[in-house]
Amino acid sequence: MQFNALAIGLVLLTTYGVATAKQAEEVDPRVAAFNRQISVYEETNSSAVAYHAARLAMALRRFDDAEEWIAVLASHDWKLGLDPMDFHADQMPSSLRSAIARLQAAVPKNEPASSAVLTLEDRSLIPESVAYSFENKAFYAGSLASPRLNIVPIPNDSWSSVANIEFDMSTWGVFYGLKFHDIRNELWVLHNRTQEDGMTGRLSVLTPEGRLLRQYSANDVPAVELNDLCFTDQDVYVTDSTASRIYRGDLEGGSLILHYEHPDIRYPNGIACGPGNGRLYVAHAFGMAAIDADRPTDHVSLEAPKGFSLGGIDGLYLWGEGVVGVQNYLGAPKILVASLKDSTEVGNIRFFDVNHSQFHIPTTGFVRGDCLYYIANSFLDALRGDDAIDPAANAEAAQILGLNLRDSRRNCQL
Repeated sequence: MQFNALAIGLVLLTTYGVATAKQAEEVDPRVAAFNRQISVYEETNSSAVAYHAARLAMALRRFDDAEEWIAVLASHDWKLGLDPMDFHADQMPSSLRSAIARLQAAVPKNEPASSAVLTLEDRSLIPESVAYSFENKAFYAGSLASPRLNIVPIPNDSWSSVANIEFDMSTWGVFYGLKFHDIRNELWVLHNRTQEDGMTGRLSVLTPEGRLLRQYSANDVPAVELNDLCFTDQDVYVTDSTASRIYRGDLEGGSLILHYEHPDIRYPNGIACGPGNGRLYVAHAFGMAAIDADRPTDHVSLEAPKGFSLGGIDGLYLWGEGVVGVQNYLGAPKILVASLKDSTEVGNIRFFDVNHSQFHIPTTGFVRGDCLYYIANSFLDALRGDDAIDPAANAEAAQILGLNLRDSRRNCQL
């Protein structure tokens, strides 16, 4: 799920000195989060933290502070641009408008490279993640607005019919990460339910047709907001964003056990791993960490080149000699591809589709061969606090785009 500025701010408050999130919420949470970002920046000198501060200042209409933090980003040689959804306002001072334009102009030049693959016509879906079974020719999309999981079969290669998986999901909550395990022929889904005592998450495994096979829950510490998952030969790894934890489970079943947590890894979101790869790559609010999959005693923070950051990435996937991710929180929304040297050192970084015309909070997807398939316009901001859809948001049908990572001039088709 997309990184949330307020959620990240509250995580920082609870991590760096305020006792509980409840205490943080007793004051205006945006103001408290903004003030704490200042202290965190002084401790870390992180350009990602500076971006969070600038974004919060814009939300609070504290234009002088926003301009100051944009100047801080410029001092870091910031090349990620700014998200137009966050950096606009009525009656903005001309000096702030100019500062925003200068940072937008610093983004490396790129051309639109993704092409349309399909449209999910149901505007009430609000999908956060999608998955695809190549053997069964079935596309899966979960809803963040209701306990609903859709299968889109592909008869004769035409996207013509949609069916809800037929069993009672009313107690499941809403759907976050989806992954299809091709070897096991199973659909793995993360779902989170909000109740009076807070949010709790589970991992469920389904047949391609939607029959429930087994479920996982955390047994030693409660899972709060299960967000994304990846597979190795024998295990599944899951991020818990609100609790800032990574869990591990056996592919055959059992429980989710705590695999790793560290104060430096705040709001982990996208996670990438694979068979034969001994490392987990975890994208969090401020960067990316590499963690040993078998002996998680420590982690390596991947250092991006000056002016870049690997934070704010939603979907994260292994590809070639590196990783590819949907960077929907830090800077202008884009697809980011990073090469890795010796699995822990960042080499070259490339951007695709910066501020693509169809983007409206792009989110996760999947990689098949050299192609990344992902949601271009999730409209996550159309959700109200009760998970209902705000009619004033005018949510559009979700567009699935494909990007050929090897040769962006070639289209991707399933």
